[in-house]
Amino acid sequence: MALVTLLLAALMTGPAACQPNTTAPSDRTRDATAPLEPIGDVGKLRSDVQQGVCLAHNWQHGGERGYGTEASRQSKLELRDLGVEWVSLTPFGFQRSITATEIEMGRYAAGESDDRLRRETAQAHEFGMKVMLKPHLWLGENQWRGHIQPEGGEAGWDTWFASYTRFIVRYAVLAEELHADAFVIGVELASSSMKYRDRWIKVIDAIRAVYKGPLTYAANWNEAEGTLFWDKLDWIGIQFFAPIADTVHPTPEQLAEGVKRHLDAYEALSRKVNKKVIFTEVGYKSIAPTAISPGTWPEHLPDDARRYDERAQAEAFRAVFNDLAHRDFIAGAYIWKWFTDVDTDEEDQLGFSPRHKSAARVIGAAFGGEPQSPPINVAP
Repeated sequence: MALVTLLLAALMTGPAACQPNTTAPSDRTRDATAPLEPIGDVGKLRSDVQQGVCLAHNWQHGGERGYGTEASRQSKLELRDLGVEWVSLTPFGFQRSITATEIEMGRYAAGESDDRLRRETAQAHEFGMKVMLKPHLWLGENQWRGHIQPEGGEAGWDTWFASYTRFIVRYAVLAEELHADAFVIGVELASSSMKYRDRWIKVIDAIRAVYKGPLTYAANWNEAEGTLFWDKLDWIGIQFFAPIADTVHPTPEQLAEGVKRHLDAYEALSRKVNKKVIFTEVGYKSIAPTAISPGTWPEHLPDDARRYDERAQAEAFRAVFNDLAHRDFIAGAYIWKWFTDVDTDEEDQLGFSPRHKSAARVIGAAFGGEPQSPPINVAP
C-alpha cells in the first residue's frame, strides 16, 4: 500500500514524461531469459486514426545521432515496419522556473535546431510519414509547466504571454515553411489554459496568421475538460498519462475498466465541443506499477518500484488499444516515445521506449504493422 500511495502522490506534481531525460542511465536492465506469457489479441485502430510516435531527438554526442541524421533514418525504418504513419517532433523553449516571465530559445547546441528539424521533416516526408510539430517548454528546477505562475500577478502573465507568443509563432512560421502536417500550440500549460481564454485566443489567432494547417493543444490528462478554447482548434489533444490502475499487478479486466473510465469522460467532452480527440502522447514504462503513475520518470520513483517488467508495459498498451479500437471520437494516438538513435542508452530499459520489448508487438498489431525482427523476450 505504501508504494501505491507514493505513486499516486506523484500524479499530483504533474507528468514528467515530456521533459528531456538528462540523467545518466541506471544499471537496471531486463532479464532477457525470463519467460513471458503470450500477449492476447490487440484491437486494431481504424484506418483514419493517426498512428503516430513521439520521435525524440537524441542529445548525446552533440546531437550527431539526432533529428535528420542517418541514425534517425534507420529508426524510421523500424517505425515503418510497425505501421507508424505520423511522427511528432519536439523543439524546446526553456523557462528558468515556474515564476519566470521569459522563455529562452536556442539554449543548447546539441538540441533540436531549425536545421535539424528541416532535415528530419524532409526525411519523414520521404518515408511517407506525416509530421506534427509540437514545441514544448522545459522548466528548470525540476518543475512542471502546468504550475507556471509568473511573478508580478496579471502584469507578469502579460509578459509571459508576450514571450510565449514570440516562441510559439516562431515555430508556427517554421511549420509552414516545412509543410508540417499539424501543429501543437502548447503542452500541459494547465495554469493558464483553464483560466485565460481570451489570451489564448490571441495566441491561436497569431498562429493561424502564419500557419495554415490543423492545430491542437496537448492538455494534461486531467486538464482537458477544463481547457477553455477547444472551439478554436481542430482537435482536442490529450497527454494520456492517466492512472488506469490502483494496484501494482492489475488484471486485464481492471486495466480495461481503468481505461474505459477515462475514455468515457473524453468521449463526453468530444461530443460537447464537437471535436475529435488525439492522444498527443500515450506511454508506459517497463516497470510493474506503470499503470498507477504512467507519466513519472523511473528515476523519480521509490526504489521498490524500479523493477523491470516488460509485460506490465505491454498489457497497459493493450488495454488502451482494445478500447480505442471501438471509439469513433479518436483521431490519433502518439506513442511516447521512440528515439532517433536505435542504439541509444539515453533511457535505460525501465523507461518508456517500447523498442525491442513486448509493447512493440502490441503497437504493431494496433497499427497494422509487423513485430520487430528478431523480437526480444517475446513468446510466439
